[in-house]
Amino acid sequence: MLVGHSAGGLIARQIVEDHDDIGITKVIQVCSPNGGTNWAALKAARAVQKPFLASLTHASREKFLKERKDKRIPTAIQFACVVAIVHLGGDMLVSCKSQWTEDLQAQGIPAHLLKATHWDAVRSPKGAELLGRLVDEAQQRWDEGAVREARKKLLGG
Repeated sequence: MLVGHSAGGLIARQIVEDHDDIGITKVIQVCSPNGGTNWAALKAARAVQKPFLASLTHASREKFLKERKDKRIPTAIQFACVVAIVHLGGDMLVSCKSQWTEDLQAQGIPAHLLKATHWDAVRSPKGAELLGRLVDEAQQRWDEGAVREARKKLLGG
């Protein structure tokens, strides 16, 4: 099992998409910028950080997802997204829409709401409680109706 926060969740996702035979049975993404983040264009970053941050921009992530559009999370792997929100449709760093992208929705990947900031998602008692529950419980794929209901709740439509 892998639990990945922020870009760590992107790495966990790519591992199971590319190597479904390495024994990983469950992935929990927490506040992962699957669709990118505006904060990746931060000008105050150190030079050594800029290539990494550039890979997290909306444009870079869109290109990456297009290049990998045929890659899917294997159905044998339980996969879930923790979508954090505090205001303005996101966790102060990553929007809800970027945390739970259309490609994940189309695969029936469940999304679990957590009222927290990006950092508090993994540091708060609420976040720890939710992660513990998701690790313990089976993460079944959602049907179209469940995705539609979650989309209303998380994305407003």
